[in-house]
Amino acid sequence: MDRSWISKPKTTLEYKVGVEQFLLFAFRDVPYGGKVLCPCVKCANCIMKTRNEIREDLKCDEFLRGYTRWNKHGEDLPAEELSDPSARTCLSNANHDIDTNSLEFDNMHGLLHAAFGVPEESSPCDAEVNPTVPESSPMAEQVENPTFANLSKDANIELYPGCKSFSKLSFIVRLYQNKCLYGWSKESVTAQLKMWADALPAGSHVPTNYYQAKKVINSLGLDYQKIHACPNDCMLFRGERENQDSCHVCGSSRWVASKKKGALGSNCNENKKKAAKILRYFPLIPRLQRIFAMEKTSKNMRWHAEERTKDGKLRHPADGQAWKELDKLFPSFGADPRNIRLGLATDGFNPFRTVSSTHSTWPVILVPYNAPPWLCMKQSNFILSMVIPGPKGPGYDIDVYLEPLIDEMMQLWSGVETYDASTKQMFNLHAALLWTIHDLPELSATNKENAKKIKYPHTLGRKSFARKRKELEDSRGQHVNRAVFFDECHKNKEGAYTNARTEEKMNEVYMKLAERMVDRALTEADYEEVMLEVFGKVHSGRVRGMGPTITPTNYYGARFWNLSNTNGAPCGSSSSCGSNWNDAKQFMQFVASFMAEKYPEVDWLSHLPESLRRRTEDVEIEESELPSDNSHSTPRET
Repeated sequence: MDRSWISKPKTTLEYKVGVEQFLLFAFRDVPYGGKVLCPCVKCANCIMKTRNEIREDLKCDEFLRGYTRWNKHGEDLPAEELSDPSARTCLSNANHDIDTNSLEFDNMHGLLHAAFGVPEESSPCDAEVNPTVPESSPMAEQVENPTFANLSKDANIELYPGCKSFSKLSFIVRLYQNKCLYGWSKESVTAQLKMWADALPAGSHVPTNYYQAKKVINSLGLDYQKIHACPNDCMLFRGERENQDSCHVCGSSRWVASKKKGALGSNCNENKKKAAKILRYFPLIPRLQRIFAMEKTSKNMRWHAEERTKDGKLRHPADGQAWKELDKLFPSFGADPRNIRLGLATDGFNPFRTVSSTHSTWPVILVPYNAPPWLCMKQSNFILSMVIPGPKGPGYDIDVYLEPLIDEMMQLWSGVETYDASTKQMFNLHAALLWTIHDLPELSATNKENAKKIKYPHTLGRKSFARKRKELEDSRGQHVNRAVFFDECHKNKEGAYTNARTEEKMNEVYMKLAERMVDRALTEADYEEVMLEVFGKVHSGRVRGMGPTITPTNYYGARFWNLSNTNGAPCGSSSSCGSNWNDAKQFMQFVASFMAEKYPEVDWLSHLPESLRRRTEDVEIEESELPSDNSHSTPRET
């Protein structure tokens, strides 16, 4: 039976017909409603499913590549293959005659080839019969790598004599996967391993503890680096400063002060020093190279250029302006569809939930956007770049922790030699960062330039100016003048100003107020005049230090006209005041007459802002003093 359809696209007629042929073969002796192993790439002959479920899986996911001999579904190997000495050599190990057909499709060999960058045809078994890797090739060194040879041997060893489900390597990989998925502790993994060792027959190859299992996992690669950091986020102890014991910026110690003393009263052994802060960094280059080490994932990196629908509609980041602009600016980068476009996402979270509400740990995640849209935003496609430790977020100093990533991105921009499993060739891999993803509050936290533009930063946080003003007036029992309000809003809990510039300006304010106190008592107008003199005029419609919603009209009221020579022309450029109005009393009389005319049967004072109402109640209105209709122009809208 021709089974070349397995390697063809899912949309072709040959693939669809081949799926039906497989279903007829697999269910030929199975009763109605029965189940067999599903051969899709996700189930990998590990999950039992019905005919309809397998049909749907094979339509959505590909048929398991390499599964051309359907021994999991009742097909026997031909006698001539069983008698082939080369086949017997590759299907046996040194000590046991193992039937490795049942272990063939756990894909451990594929995992090893991808981990060490060795082509599939370059396995030790094939190299003995028909070597395909030249001795001068870099791949030949990996084939002869003792770690690769030991792991290949573990992939062929049964977990225990007669086990057909797990090899030694596949058991450890599955165990470690479950530990990560379900949050098992190291102690719980060790306890389970001891239980498995006692439960399984004699001669099993179960590790005795967690650390032995972790050694096997670490040998597969993709480990992370521990980089010591300054406790004040000033620097990373790497490169030329790797062996320093203190920060060259702030002088803080690299180590945590030990409370334990030795026998002679000295500190504990220097080899047991504990770093004050540790950055966990996951190197990017080997992870990108691992993507191209497997044929399926390598093809996905070219999907945006080979299979994407190009009709002008926005379905994928490749249809966006940023992607096209990058290809336009750097044609050599856009010429190879395998070059990776990355997005960087970061945010803080509390890993301890409610145990420590102030703790903030920051993961930095990279997302390669070359993959199809149904894959590129899945969790399995995310690349964890680093974990910035707490207990507080990095804030403005996040760039210090991004140094290792920036170094690798510069190297990737120049090009890194990588093996492409889909084309069986080496190529220069390039990568670029398209954009970053974060919430808006963190935008200002990571932008030092914006923070530097704030001359007099306040300490209200999310509290509004109006709320702060109300609290001050309630606590003092009187109206709070502008100088006092500004002073209260620009000090921290310890009573210190937010920066030296604010402190210098407020000292100047109090010096000028002290000069005026020599001859007379201070009035509220003195505070206003001094604030305007020291801080200068603000743009129209604002009162400095009182918040964006406080306008000159509803803050100053009558006082606004007394200070008109200091703050500018009366009422700005408004035509509602008229050129003949030179004092606040006449203006308040006009307001009173206008409101009395508009609300003849209503208490018109209730419709005024509180600041105006407070000053209008003392104004006596006389008929002779009311302005005539011809003495001024009609207000725009009072």
